[in-house]
Amino acid sequence: LKEAQLAIWDGRRPLSNRKVLTRRDVRIGQVAITVAAESLLKPTDWTLNERHNSIVIHLGGHLDRMEYAFSRGPSGSAIPSPGDIWMISADSRYAALAQGTEARFVELGVPTALLADIAMPSRARHRDDFLAKAAARLAALLSDPGNDLSQMAARALVDALHQHLLDRYGPGRRAPVSQGLS
Repeated sequence: LKEAQLAIWDGRRPLSNRKVLTRRDVRIGQVAITVAAESLLKPTDWTLNERHNSIVIHLGGHLDRMEYAFSRGPSGSAIPSPGDIWMISADSRYAALAQGTEARFVELGVPTALLADIAMPSRARHRDDFLAKAAARLAALLSDPGNDLSQMAARALVDALHQHLLDRYGPGRRAPVSQGLS
């Protein structure tokens, strides 16, 4: 397929290979955390379809284009800015096609049980300053796995994240309208 013909992955063509530059996977309590950087010099497919809520926080890099689609939620195109958050609801399919130089991000896997069995609504380019800054701090803390103080601070930060998610996105709560697309 020529690059111009590539569209968001829908299962009809093979997934493109992801070129991972760095990746660290950690589980703290029930939360799965991935801190990664990927090369996007070639069109790259990102897909998620998990039984848990997934939260992807863009930390940096350079994208020239990105199209995305949720099975339940928004679809469109956007160039992520640092701090932009994609929330993928549990049991929702998400696909994106991105190209540029590189993307750095944190992905959180949050079981619905941590939010009183609530599946968060899918959102694109959502803004939540606490969540964005906590993800950037987690990335820094987890970059030194041999440092016990960093690991203790990461655990405390995940506890704070859990409380923030429950307070802001749990039962009976509505997240304020964001400036990005929802």
